[in-house]
Amino acid sequence: MNKLELEFRKDLTRTMSGIWLPSIHVENHLNPGVPDLSYVMLGGEYETGWLELKAVEDAPTITIHVEPSQHRWIEAHCASVPVHLLLRVGRVAYLVCGSMHRRFLKSVTHEDLRSIALVGFQVEAMRAQLNKYLKEATFRGRYEQK
Repeated sequence: MNKLELEFRKDLTRTMSGIWLPSIHVENHLNPGVPDLSYVMLGGEYETGWLELKAVEDAPTITIHVEPSQHRWIEAHCASVPVHLLLRVGRVAYLVCGSMHRRFLKSVTHEDLRSIALVGFQVEAMRAQLNKYLKEATFRGRYEQK
């Protein structure tokens, strides 16, 4: 985890305090590819989920480096539990469904990110926006509604 990602994780856990119970995870040889953070939304009708955090400087072309072990972990788990990538590019955050992880095998643009993200928002709006969209993505009744 680079310095930007460490700062992002710290900001995220502080921002979501009181509406989430986050757990920070550290990847090691026993847990290769495990995402950076799992969370439980307070309120009872939402599942827990996993977030792989990535943070990079803003640029016209953006490289989001996802390790091979992270690709494998996401593939193995995203069909059964909510797994998302939360990308911070400059002052904009994008929430991307884990099933889109292979899109980051090559560089992307903001336009690419807007087309695959569930939502993009200014980092300052993270508490409301992230919570809202993760509630929709992790609502336990989502399968019954189809």
